[in-house]
Amino acid sequence: MNQTDLDILLREGEGSMLEYKESLPASFARDLAAFANSAGGKILLGVRDDGTVAGVRDTNELRARIQDLARNCDPPVKVLVEPVGKVLAVTVRESEGKPVQCSEGFFWRQGASTQKLSRDEIRDFFRSEGVIRFDLSICPKFRYPQDFDREKYNAWLRLSGITGRPRTIEFIEKAGTGIKRIRDEARAQGCPEPRFEETGFFTATFFPNPEVRSQAGTMPGPSTGEVTGEVAGEVIRLLTAMKDEMSRGEMQEALHLRHEDHFREAYLVPALKAGLIEMTIPDKPRSSKQRYRTTAAGLEVLGRQKRSAASKGKSRSSR
Repeated sequence: MNQTDLDILLREGEGSMLEYKESLPASFARDLAAFANSAGGKILLGVRDDGTVAGVRDTNELRARIQDLARNCDPPVKVLVEPVGKVLAVTVRESEGKPVQCSEGFFWRQGASTQKLSRDEIRDFFRSEGVIRFDLSICPKFRYPQDFDREKYNAWLRLSGITGRPRTIEFIEKAGTGIKRIRDEARAQGCPEPRFEETGFFTATFFPNPEVRSQAGTMPGPSTGEVTGEVAGEVIRLLTAMKDEMSRGEMQEALHLRHEDHFREAYLVPALKAGLIEMTIPDKPRSSKQRYRTTAAGLEVLGRQKRSAASKGKSRSSR
């Protein structure tokens, strides 16, 4: 929009698609909704009612207020804000989701003024925009079976090609196969039989594999007894790298390991199973605040490793 376009609008005067505003009024959202509900239009800020230019200061704050008012409409209104000389031109696009409302209700343009829609006008507006379809609307006055016409209903079925008694799409692919597949999969995974309930809603309850559950329950448990047998080298590396309480990421970084799956399988899980480390939040294994610390048994293994290393060092020096 340029100065020539502005001069034409100033000579034209206010109308169904043009509004003058000397400043940004409190009722500005009404005008946005009204233009969006009509054919769109322009609002010229900095122009008096008689078409003379008073001017308005173009600031980021003013533009932000205009955009906020447009976004707060339901649905949001699309606007273009551009300065032309001393005037700020706000172009309002016709909405594709009519009717549009602002916080004060529904509005539209009637001539050169913004008018609030009455109850009946709102209803008619919804219907004219196709928001309310007559054939999908409920008729509150209908009473069955008094008002039901069987002959007209049968005629409608014939014309629409509907049988009136749908065969078992037509509605489903294969009867009963879903529940069978669920049971077969649970059985294959060693899980108990799922429980199915019908109480207005269909509910399926699944149960974990008892063996896996028992292993999961023993993994975080600390061990305070004497540790016997061989301890994997990966676990020894983990115990040596641990300092106080550490997160999974910190432990993996201390070991210079890239792959999380490898770290879990070769280091973390074996150490937990052996009771050499423990979780600080055992009730919530997957907590984002989860950390790990060395148990008494883990400290025992580290001490044994140090003593063994010291003994080997003395043996070499004596040679």
